[in-house]
Amino acid sequence: MSEIPLYAEVEVVNVDPNETNLKVGDKGWVLGMSESKNRKYYAVTFSDPFDVFCIGEGSLKPTGVQKEHKDFYSGESIRVSVDEDGNGSVVS
Repeated sequence: MSEIPLYAEVEVVNVDPNETNLKVGDKGWVLGMSESKNRKYYAVTFSDPFDVFCIGEGSLKPTGVQKEHKDFYSGESIRVSVDEDGNGSVVS
């Protein structure tokens, strides 16, 4: 399978039996990609942009619909300070 581009719409075609939150036919958007042991995994968001699932390439197929970076990210940013214990807090 060729690499699915970032911000492409994908459809779930195969579901891991341990993953109860997804169904075959669900559609979402690719926000990231990683590779491990020559297998690609995609970070896919569905209805809630704060819920992202890591899904193997064999479980997805592109629909042909493509969006752009700006459709997902506003360009706004925040600053976070991290203390010596590793706890972060938003800086005004």
